[in-house]
Amino acid sequence: MNARTLPRLAFAFAVAAACGFAQAKVVTKSVAYEQGGQKLEGYLAYDDAKSGARPGVLVVPEWWGLNDYVKSRARQLAQMGYVAFAADMYGNAKVTRDPKQADEWSSAVGNGGLMPPKEEQLSQIKTPILILHGAEDTFTKPETIDQVRASLDKAKVDWYMVTYANAVHAFSNPDANSFKIPGIGYNEKAARRSWAEMQDFFKEQFKR
Repeated sequence: MNARTLPRLAFAFAVAAACGFAQAKVVTKSVAYEQGGQKLEGYLAYDDAKSGARPGVLVVPEWWGLNDYVKSRARQLAQMGYVAFAADMYGNAKVTRDPKQADEWSSAVGNGGLMPPKEEQLSQIKTPILILHGAEDTFTKPETIDQVRASLDKAKVDWYMVTYANAVHAFSNPDANSFKIPGIGYNEKAARRSWAEMQDFFKEQFKR
């Protein structure tokens, strides 16, 4: 799967879905598509009580795949007036709770964690970036964060980062504790604050 084509694919679905619906409330549906010969099945959510075009938001799952948590976030975005498309990273909307399986699948499609952009990618960044990060996230090394900052500054990208105290990896996922993996856990306060920060960022970018 070519990760750079995913946003374009998802946005195309989102724009198509955004036009011409006006009856009930949040509608969800599976969307079959194909990338590089692989059959994929994304999850689309929108409020069809609203009419006209509206911004599309691509939701990229954690390494567990297109599970209920990801779908719930897509529905929340739809309730906010966006057209949300949760991508299928692995094909056939596969999900797992086994970290070994998740690692195998995610390694096949590339690193989905916080990493500095490659040199050839920096010139392609045309929009502002918001990074929401747990201060106690041991999955991302401090030097990696420094590299991200340096590369974005070098490219003169409009970016900012908010770090949440006592928050570890996957802090916004209410189900995170159930996986019983060291370094992964839910933090209600950080989750609430980061969701509000995201909404403010979207409002500024989309002028809504």
